[in-house]
Amino acid sequence: DNTSLSTVRGRVGLPLGSAAMVYATGGVAYTRLTAWASATNGIHTDSRSVTVSEWGYVYGAGVEVAITEHLTGRIEGLRHQFGNLNHTTEDYRVDVLRAGLAYRF
Repeated sequence: DNTSLSTVRGRVGLPLGSAAMVYATGGVAYTRLTAWASATNGIHTDSRSVTVSEWGYVYGAGVEVAITEHLTGRIEGLRHQFGNLNHTTEDYRVDVLRAGLAYRF
């Protein structure tokens, strides 16, 4: 269970005409994961959980488009990459695709 996923990112973009911008983004990422397991021998059940916090990095790209003078829309894809958790052979990663609206006063 991924209980927390946070980033601090910057972005650099190139204009596509006067109403759109394509950009790259990157920075640091933080996650907090909890795993549960239980086992039974037919008489007794034992349950355990472990929580791990991990720092990593995030990178991605997107496009932002002016809809009106004050309203913009954006779509971006991000990859959150974390190290080897619990000494397994695979790195942990989270891929996110998101869209948003921003109103500028």
